[in-house]
Amino acid sequence: MAASIAVAVLAAFLTPLIVYWLTTRTRKPLPANLPPGSLGLPVIGQSLGLLRAMRSNTGERWLRDWVDRYGPVSKLSLFGAPTVFVTGPAANKLVFGSDTLAPKQPRCLPLILGRRNILELVGDDYRRVRGAMM
Repeated sequence: MAASIAVAVLAAFLTPLIVYWLTTRTRKPLPANLPPGSLGLPVIGQSLGLLRAMRSNTGERWLRDWVDRYGPVSKLSLFGAPTVFVTGPAANKLVFGSDTLAPKQPRCLPLILGRRNILELVGDDYRRVRGAMM
């Protein structure tokens, strides 16, 4: 009787350790070239925080706090889509100065900026609006 209790106690302690060892051993390390940032909860990500800030008209402060925390290039998750967030003059030049980048925006962007924003325009429409801005 005492031996079976000892085996049960030993199994109760060893089982979680073995499961932990197996799960951490098989995890792939993240690539070193990912930008800093948090993807947050699955599907939700930072969407609720951004929407709350936009609703209270503090979206700019939310973005500024994000940049202060993670830097000018970071990753986040908006509306279920992993997104790279870039800010600053070099980022603006890259995004607005490239004809090939415009049609490849993440699917969450039209949800935030609207369907007909400058980043969703392609071809002649994009060049015309971009030319007016530059």
